[in-house]
Amino acid sequence: MFFLKASARGRMVALAVVLSVAAAGCAPTRTGVSGPAAGSVAEQTGLTPADEHRAEALAEYATGVSQELQGDLDAAVDHYQKVIEFDPHNTSLAIRLGRIYATRRDFTNAVSLLETTAKANPNDSELAYWLGSVYAGNNEADKGTVEFRRALKLDPANLDALGHLLDTFIQKDSLPDVVTLLDHAYHQKIDVSSYWARLGDFYAAVLRQKPSWAQKMDRKRIQQCYEKSLALGSDDVEIELRLADNYSDSGDYQKAADGYSKLLAKNPDAPLIRQRQAANYIRADQKEKAIAVLEEIIKREPLANAIYNYLGELYTELGKPDKAIFNYQQSLVIKPNQRENYAQITSLQLDASQPDQALKTLVTWKEKYPTDFRVPYFTGLIHMDRKHYPEAVASFTDAESLAQDAPEEVKPSSQFYFSYGAACERAGDTNKAVTLFRKCLQIDPKDHTACNYLGYMWADQGVNLDEALALIQKAVKLSPDNGAYIDSLGWVLFKLGRNEEALVQLRRAVELVKPDAVVFGHLADVLVKLGKPDEALTLLRRASELEPDNKDISQKLQKLKSNQSAVH
Repeated sequence: MFFLKASARGRMVALAVVLSVAAAGCAPTRTGVSGPAAGSVAEQTGLTPADEHRAEALAEYATGVSQELQGDLDAAVDHYQKVIEFDPHNTSLAIRLGRIYATRRDFTNAVSLLETTAKANPNDSELAYWLGSVYAGNNEADKGTVEFRRALKLDPANLDALGHLLDTFIQKDSLPDVVTLLDHAYHQKIDVSSYWARLGDFYAAVLRQKPSWAQKMDRKRIQQCYEKSLALGSDDVEIELRLADNYSDSGDYQKAADGYSKLLAKNPDAPLIRQRQAANYIRADQKEKAIAVLEEIIKREPLANAIYNYLGELYTELGKPDKAIFNYQQSLVIKPNQRENYAQITSLQLDASQPDQALKTLVTWKEKYPTDFRVPYFTGLIHMDRKHYPEAVASFTDAESLAQDAPEEVKPSSQFYFSYGAACERAGDTNKAVTLFRKCLQIDPKDHTACNYLGYMWADQGVNLDEALALIQKAVKLSPDNGAYIDSLGWVLFKLGRNEEALVQLRRAVELVKPDAVVFGHLADVLVKLGKPDEALTLLRRASELEPDNKDISQKLQKLKSNQSAVH
């Protein structure tokens, strides 16, 4: 054991000391020829056989070191092999030599050497571990497992052996063996910080490789191991970071936040930790706190464009479009080629009723990405909002043409075809609108807005009433308390002549929808059919007050007044 602890120079000095003491005036030679007196080397030098073997071992080792330093490892190995023959208890050298053999794929010599040394040193855990490693490298997994188990039994803190066993049992998909191994390791009374840190890593690694085992393993042991490591004096920030991450993964967001704060107190200039802290706050639905952390990162790293994007997302979710737009724009200043930022900004500007600003964004977007179909799509939405329906149809047509070459992840959505269909219907092209609404529902059969729009359009025209009823009923099922859908349902029932059913639905629609001239008009039509003109007249007057310029309501009101006058 002495040899691997001393430097090469120290070993040479030790050899000289031993030999000089042994010689006592009549130095032995390798041929046995000595000085004045005849007899054995032991008789001539006064050395015991054990001392003699030790001296021989020292000489062989010194020669091996010299050869290795000269770059001749093959010659050195021969001398090291002889050292082990003289001193079978030199386990450190035996392990090193065995590893050299194994590296050369000479498993025969590696196994032979380590097995012999292991017999001479049956209680050496490291020796058992390396013998197991050589077996494993030689595809003798079962023998390797035996040696790894023996190494772990001799030294429960031998986590190298534990790691090999875990790998073996994971490959065999043997959950019981893994659980038993980890339980045994977890219950050891070992007061070494690094032991618990690494054991925590093992627990985490197993769950990463086998997430399906999560229900049968105690995930809390990961953090418990890290906590023990820190309690035993570890000041490893990596362990603190892993512990904080684990708290976050386990849903203990407050502990995670405390952990990240502690780390930041040690190292304020650690943007990755701040980002993790922000992510933790986001997961805890503490968006304001996340924003505060990200804003602090921006102060320290004003060119971190990704942070501006995170802030844009958070401000969007908090309903603060102006701040969201500002952050997305700042990100574009730093990194202009971010097409998704243009989409986010345009969408936010439209939601905030800022069409003129949106048009400016679209101009820049088109300059950067002239074939992005979303540019004419958003332009079409602006035309729709301004009731420029023919222009909207033209923009959507252009968008559909460009979208043919768009990647799958940004292909037109059901919402695109809904908007396109609505524009066509408003522009008077109902046949095209039907085609587009059907495409919308083909992409998303649960798009209840499209179900209602198409159903109501047919009901208003008095065509395809059975299919219209089915579509509107589907919309109501998907959104039961939507007053507009209930109105559509009452209207199509009225068109089908099912007036009593229509009355029930339209009275409910009036309750659900804020005062609306169209809904009042529908209910008035049903009431007239059911012989209740006075109530209908009241509703039409209210409708006329809401929309004085609504010609349809005005005509109905005048007709009903005339009829009432004639009756009276």
